[in-house]
Amino acid sequence: MTVKAISRRTALLAALGCAASACRTHNAATNTDTDTDHTAADAGSEPLGGLQFATGGELGEHDRGGTTVVLLHGYGASADDLISLVRAMAQPHARYIVPAGPLELPNGGRAWWPMRGHPSYDSDQVLAAPAQKLESARVAVQGLLSTIAERFAPEALFLVGFSQGAMLALDVALIEAARVNRVAVLSGALLADAASRIAAARHMRPAVFVSHGREDPVLCFEGAQRLVDALTARDFSVTFRPFDGGHEIPPATAEDLKDFLFGLGQ
Repeated sequence: MTVKAISRRTALLAALGCAASACRTHNAATNTDTDTDHTAADAGSEPLGGLQFATGGELGEHDRGGTTVVLLHGYGASADDLISLVRAMAQPHARYIVPAGPLELPNGGRAWWPMRGHPSYDSDQVLAAPAQKLESARVAVQGLLSTIAERFAPEALFLVGFSQGAMLALDVALIEAARVNRVAVLSGALLADAASRIAAARHMRPAVFVSHGREDPVLCFEGAQRLVDALTARDFSVTFRPFDGGHEIPPATAEDLKDFLFGLGQ
């Protein structure tokens, strides 16, 4: 399945374009065939859960069921930053939704909560985030997922995030009411609230995919290892894909992620 380029919300996504210093994805596998009937990033007529978004995939606006994949971008990026990953993962009977973070930065990028300076970890390789700002981002994504459930009634709901978006994706996926089946943490970190939810008793455990570069200069590789260990200790199903590289999504990781989400080759 191939997909074609952005249509109706091109102007919106261009307005959310990022500066070169933004925490953007790099080297994600892309499909450059733009001459098919599918839409890679067609905009919704109104925000989902209060968030502006791009959407794509085979399923139309009035189709229900199938699989919905929500992708959360990194700090300083925008909704269109993960369009190449959508193209790489395109599957039949799937809908892809890429929301823009609620916080607009001076450089024109977006974020889920403000960050100052280099991220700092505690002795357990856990990151702290400003509680009120994190809660606002969490509520926004929960509202998005709730609207998706009501409007589209997907048979499966997957949450994917890169960098800051990966932290938020895991944080939300560990809330049982979100009813996320699978979550992918791409070059992310473990937040304190998520660490508490991992340790708590629960009935539903989403399967978790973790990828991280061994030379990541932004979020340390040791933090990813700590996350995997914490999840494994609590009997989560974890797929860990470390790679030789930095703060990025290599093509091989995109392929592994597609296999994880859609069970290809299993």
